[in-house]
Amino acid sequence: YLKGETFFLEGENCLKKYHCDGSISALETEGSFCGPDQFCGTQKGVYGCHTLADGVCQISGFLHYTTFDGRPYSFQGTSMYVLVELCPMSKLLPSFRVEVKNEKMPNRLFPEISMVLVLSTLSLAGF
Repeated sequence: YLKGETFFLEGENCLKKYHCDGSISALETEGSFCGPDQFCGTQKGVYGCHTLADGVCQISGFLHYTTFDGRPYSFQGTSMYVLVELCPMSKLLPSFRVEVKNEKMPNRLFPEISMVLVLSTLSLAGF
């Protein structure tokens, strides 16, 4: 790191921030550095606090899934799958989980979604 740069070390969950003072050592500060609209992790090769972005996941065609980060998957088996759930480290948002069940239907070549289950601590009044 260059003199004057601040950085986080992987594995410390952004609880310690370091400042390069230009010598062999770095000054350490402890605390909670990521805000409520940020996550601690690696983005574009840099480990630290990064802004959370809105995301979209989707199911299309014969059970082709696209994840929030754009990766494609196909789950054509007959089972219950977790489509999305909130990470346990987020204490500011209500807990939720969405599950989908794939089932082989009569007279159909491929399994289809037979059930979507939404579990939440959030009130869904009006839906």
